[in-house]
Amino acid sequence: MDVRRKLEALLRQPIPILAEGDTAVRWATLYRWARTGSVSVARLAEAHLDAISIFLDANQTPEPDCIYGVWASGGPSDTTLYNSEDKSLTGGKPFASGVGVVDRALVTARDLDGANWLLDVDVSDLPLPEPWATPALVDTCTGHVALETRRAKPVGKPDFYLDRVNFWHGAVGPAACWAGAASGIVDFVTEELAEDPYRRAAQGKMLAQQWLLEAMLRQNGEFIDADSASAHVARAQAHTVRHLIERSCATIVDSLSQAFGPRPFTSDPELAQRVMDVQLYCRQQHGDRDLAALAKAAYDGALL
Repeated sequence: MDVRRKLEALLRQPIPILAEGDTAVRWATLYRWARTGSVSVARLAEAHLDAISIFLDANQTPEPDCIYGVWASGGPSDTTLYNSEDKSLTGGKPFASGVGVVDRALVTARDLDGANWLLDVDVSDLPLPEPWATPALVDTCTGHVALETRRAKPVGKPDFYLDRVNFWHGAVGPAACWAGAASGIVDFVTEELAEDPYRRAAQGKMLAQQWLLEAMLRQNGEFIDADSASAHVARAQAHTVRHLIERSCATIVDSLSQAFGPRPFTSDPELAQRVMDVQLYCRQQHGDRDLAALAKAAYDGALL
């Protein structure tokens, strides 16, 4: 079964709308997809679901029967430019995921006046990007794309994408996939009790981290449904949860490496792929930059 068919199979499953009362179930579903199946496919599914949430926030409708990506990475290699007069998009976009898999993408771009737009763009005919140097998340088909001149339909007004409360709530969606991907490592290691006491201790540590991951996602889902109106608090909560989940995932990978040595990485291709996926996927966490923002939020009174 190819990536597209796997992705379609996931997206046929029901999943609650973000911040509508069952967000903990939404996170648990993403967690389960990444825990029991392909991490790459779960990552693409999360992006599509995020796109649907964005359309709901904008009171707009996605194109029917299309799978979406969200291409919002910036940086020096982001040269996208939106012409609001003829509604066209040009330039290159880094870290575009799902090329050759998704039909359309929500793409961030600036216009000539410097305003930030989110644009609905047909990307179904783009050529595959140059492959990464790493096999991690290889099935996401991610890379730099040249968009040339394409018709682009605005989603919301300028700055709509980043100004939403659900931007911060939705930021926990990828973390739910990080958690599930790392939890799949725990499942592999704890299939049977280790005889060696040090490895057994590592199993215990990893099981405790697995419980912690699930508890954090459950608590965050409840938080989102109880308080979806405060953008400042939502941002602080997202930074907190993403940081803690990333650290927990790192602990799981470190525990595997230290207690079990190189053998799991060299003898089981599925586990080796999962470990690489977890390590690269968690780099979406912005590290000390997000922790600095969290500290500022605390001093601004945004923490509960």
